[in-house]
Amino acid sequence: MSASKKIQANRKSVRAPVAPVTIKGLITRGTANEQSPFLVWDVSEQGLGIWSSSQLQMGETIKVTIGQPYLLILTCKVRWADDKPTSSGFRCGLEVVDNARQLASLYEKFRQEMEESTD
Repeated sequence: MSASKKIQANRKSVRAPVAPVTIKGLITRGTANEQSPFLVWDVSEQGLGIWSSSQLQMGETIKVTIGQPYLLILTCKVRWADDKPTSSGFRCGLEVVDNARQLASLYEKFRQEMEESTD
């Protein structure tokens, strides 16, 4: 079994794909005011798959501010991160460690859209 299939088998929820321009926002790192843009690729009950313009480090805690489709501010931990850029940015997996209720509302929105598009 490939590594990606093992990861999928261990997930607690289905990932809902997101059109890259639908959800975007800013990442704030540490206590600094350094912010960088990101796009969301998928949403699950526990976290987000993102594309970031800056390289994040596995284990790093960041604040994610989403402006669309509605305002959300989430504290996340980087669970995995590409160490080489793809298309001028980096893919990362984030686990939401604070404000899980806000994430749940976002997940439900895109899960329903996914189900409706497959009907």
